[in-house]
Amino acid sequence: MDNTPIPVFTIGAEKLDTDLAVLQKAYDSVTRGARGIILGRNIFMAQNPKKLIDALNEVMNNGVKPEDAAKKYGLK
Repeated sequence: MDNTPIPVFTIGAEKLDTDLAVLQKAYDSVTRGARGIILGRNIFMAQNPKKLIDALNEVMNNGVKPEDAAKKYGLK
């Protein structure tokens, strides 16, 4: 994404089956150069939105692997 003069964001779109899938999508997006993600239903329909947001922060800002973040926050 070095050839894009503006930040690129990933949109969550479909409801993913697990919190780990949400974390993996975020991880894949930022490791491929996205500057952020936009999620709706994957957050507000999660069993524990606060824990998922905390785990997403770890994945996106600290480079934590999705499986490790899920384990740390008790997500599946």
